[in-house]
Amino acid sequence: MKKDKKPWEVQRMFNAVEVLKMAVRIEENGARYYRRAMELQNDRQLREILQDLAEDESRHGKWFEEMRQRLSAQEGEERWVREVSGDLLQSMIGDQTFSLKEVDPAQLDSVEKILETALAFEKDSILFYEMLTGFMDEGESARALQEILDEEKRHVAVLETRLKALRLEPAITPS
Repeated sequence: MKKDKKPWEVQRMFNAVEVLKMAVRIEENGARYYRRAMELQNDRQLREILQDLAEDESRHGKWFEEMRQRLSAQEGEERWVREVSGDLLQSMIGDQTFSLKEVDPAQLDSVEKILETALAFEKDSILFYEMLTGFMDEGESARALQEILDEEKRHVAVLETRLKALRLEPAITPS
């Protein structure tokens, strides 16, 4: 016999503060991942790329944290704050982890896998932030989120370019 769900288990309301905490965590995980991956690299150009990506992620995380703090202090909430419900959010994100799980690049056995993992995280971030834009009213916050989205898309392009170059490099065989 199936147990009936309790009312609070049926629909969990997410407020903007919780959603923004998720965004902060995504960005913090990204910055940490890029910094750790950077430490593992000998290639100066790749180290610089990873450093730039880490700095962008840190800046994004600060923006989301500032927005979270502003919303926490406000009495009134924007429309998107009121509309995000647990069922709706769950249906939109499905089984995506949105870079919430931490991955140690030192556990990956190649630069290619490090970059592929970073690329997957960036694409997850884009999906999550695009979902958020549907709830936000036009204004300064929406414009700032769009700028972050544009930067995340640039990250994807940088990573894809680097992966393509890496895959085209001839394999060095010992003589």
